[in-house]
Amino acid sequence: MIDFTTLKTTEEKLIALFLSVSKPLQQKNIVKELNINKSQAIKHLKSLIEKGILETFINEFGITLYRYAEHTTERKLPPELAQLTNYINPTKLN
Repeated sequence: MIDFTTLKTTEEKLIALFLSVSKPLQQKNIVKELNINKSQAIKHLKSLIEKGILETFINEFGITLYRYAEHTTERKLPPELAQLTNYINPTKLN
């Protein structure tokens, strides 16, 4: 089980975003939804990949997508992070 309490604020927001959508996301969607710049997104995505929470894959169009790592079974926000959904308001992602 992953210890979500050690995550940094932007990483918590990323986790909340992934929990709020049920499909893999492109980097541009993450930048838009969290209102962060591309370099911040890359930094935090890499950190979550290194922690084993997220993984990347390339779709049939050659686009890199991010999703929960296949071994990650935690799909709900733990109680200490439940408030994150209050400020994550995903729009329709394409």
